[in-house]
Amino acid sequence: MNGLYLFFLFNLFLLQCNSSKDTKDDEYCDRIVSKIDQLFLDYYKVDLDGGHNQIDSALYLVDSILFRCEKYNTVMIFNKIMFLSMKNEFSEVVNFIESLDKTYLLNQTILLNRFKAMQAQSEGDMITRDKLIKEIVTELTDSISKHHAEIDSILCLSDIKEITGNKNILTVYQYYYYRAQIEGVGKISDELDSIQEKRNINRYFFDNFLKPTIYNDFMVYSGI
Repeated sequence: MNGLYLFFLFNLFLLQCNSSKDTKDDEYCDRIVSKIDQLFLDYYKVDLDGGHNQIDSALYLVDSILFRCEKYNTVMIFNKIMFLSMKNEFSEVVNFIESLDKTYLLNQTILLNRFKAMQAQSEGDMITRDKLIKEIVTELTDSISKHHAEIDSILCLSDIKEITGNKNILTVYQYYYYRAQIEGVGKISDELDSIQEKRNINRYFFDNFLKPTIYNDFMVYSGI
């Protein structure tokens, strides 16, 4: 699952979570959001050096409507986090996350540790990076344990949209993704294969959504 797909998947998920009544600024906000989406698409059409022009422009537009357009608040927060990370401005991401009210984020602690770990890796400090990721895994393990029955029932659903649209599915993505960063992609891939063989889960979701996610580059944030 590449970053481009995840960008739109999580934008859709966050928009659904943050739905609100229309306001008089809605039409203006819709136009700006469409421009941001187009700039993101354009980023993948140019070389990496030139592509940062698109990201800078997208960040400017995000800031222009952040907290002005209620229905897009959560989406714009996610976009700002991702665009800053695409510029490797990890400390800026950490500062931004710490400035936010916790009600805007699905899990502030995981996000903070994620970007602190990315900053550590960018500086060659793999000990700190691994320590932070292990803290993430511990928190996710606890969450998986608490919602084990519900998550199992979700994974057995036949409708892919029902699975990917459930609020708890992000925890599943994160759980296996962050474990793969510490334990290795091969081990986690084998574990997922074993789960498929032993349980009546949705194989299409595992093969086309969950398993590809564990291969995502840790230094490229796409919503997990």
